[in-house]
Amino acid sequence: MDKQARLTEGELQLVRQVFSGDTGAGLLKILRKVFLPTFDVNAGIGEQADIFWLDLKDLGRMAPADRETAILSRVKTIEFLEQGLERLHVVAGTTLSPVQMDSVK
Repeated sequence: MDKQARLTEGELQLVRQVFSGDTGAGLLKILRKVFLPTFDVNAGIGEQADIFWLDLKDLGRMAPADRETAILSRVKTIEFLEQGLERLHVVAGTTLSPVQMDSVK
């Protein structure tokens, strides 16, 4: 059985072009901010609007078992997105780790 790669060679080349170098690292940083918002306890009221994708306000209306399921599904989603961004990082062959990308301006 012949295995087919998930991305074609052309798609891999495009990932390398788009996500390599400082510009690519900056783009990965932006994607990380958009898809994986972090909660900052020191942020002022209204400064963390993107965190609401977590729908934390709905947790209070859920049964405890449903809360656990909702939280665990969010954790799995975050892990999936992290892995996808890391794959882009690896395919692009960038020398910056995801942690170092946070320092890219």
